[in-house]
Amino acid sequence: MWRRQAATMTLTPAQLDAFAATQSIDPAFAAFYRFARQSGIPLYVVSDGMDAYISRILAHHGFPEAPLRTNKLILSADGRLQVEFPYYEHSCGHCANCKGYHVRHERRPGETTVFIGDGKSDLCGARAADIVFAKKQLIGLCEEENIACIPFRSFADVQRDLENRL
Repeated sequence: MWRRQAATMTLTPAQLDAFAATQSIDPAFAAFYRFARQSGIPLYVVSDGMDAYISRILAHHGFPEAPLRTNKLILSADGRLQVEFPYYEHSCGHCANCKGYHVRHERRPGETTVFIGDGKSDLCGARAADIVFAKKQLIGLCEEENIACIPFRSFADVQRDLENRL
């Protein structure tokens, strides 16, 4: 589907930058990001979306170095789009970039893995993590599968909980 859609569209870097500038993120993410970095907690932004807009949104909000695990959107010089799915071979079959794969792949022996999510594409990540912070649709999905989760409203809630655990 993505490949067919991309083949019918054109997009310039300026248009993508303008789009990214209109996107908001959780206002508490900045403090949470600093907390994770200062505490030595590895943090990855994992999405079934595309790097070209996610990286721009994060950069617009001051996080150009945030490590991404996403699908790839390539803008050619003439504005044509191409998509790549570098993690598809590890897919669960429900998404092109299975978040559960990334939780398992980044896990280190003896470490506790934390997953933060809000939707259906986060379910595999929640299944694979030791601690799950969930909001919106993910709360119900975790309840349906008997996955223990901690409801949250913002990254401030997540940060408070993790600070208490440390």
